[in-house]
Amino acid sequence: MRQSSFDAVYQPPDKKGAVMKGNEMRRTGLRALGLALLIFLLAYGPALAESATGVQASAATAAGEGKMTFCKDTDDDWKPIEPSNTWAAHKPFNMLVELPEPIALDFMGFIFYKQGTDGKDVEFVTEYQMLVQNKARKFATTEGLQLPAGTYSVYAIDWTKREVSEHRGNLTEYFAKGTLTVQ
Repeated sequence: MRQSSFDAVYQPPDKKGAVMKGNEMRRTGLRALGLALLIFLLAYGPALAESATGVQASAATAAGEGKMTFCKDTDDDWKPIEPSNTWAAHKPFNMLVELPEPIALDFMGFIFYKQGTDGKDVEFVTEYQMLVQNKARKFATTEGLQLPAGTYSVYAIDWTKREVSEHRGNLTEYFAKGTLTVQ
């Protein structure tokens, strides 16, 4: 009997001389692979998830315990240069985020919402991602961001927890939050 490229002879330990054809053999192999993957994830999954997303570190500052400062720049000692919560429209500014404890994080996100007259977030404006890949307590932008006139809520968040499909604002899980008035 000639075998096709998908057929193979396989002898399971309990069935001497049994022949398994292509699909049956693939299903058996997939079951074994699935079982091995399940065992691996049960053993190492929680540690991998915390390492990849900074979940363990995020929990320590999830209540917004950090401080956000808007400034022209930061000096070599992480001190803000010309800090202010009021900024001129379309004038470049940067942000300094200081946390109480160092966190391990791959990406920090900065989310901007325009505020209504009641101080609540009413309109998503933009978001920025900053590569971190380190354990740190202070983070600063250096690109010089610009905004048109308005009052904005700015959140520093774990980028993996950002709102992707819809942007409701008034976030409750963030590292730091600031209000910036642009005139």
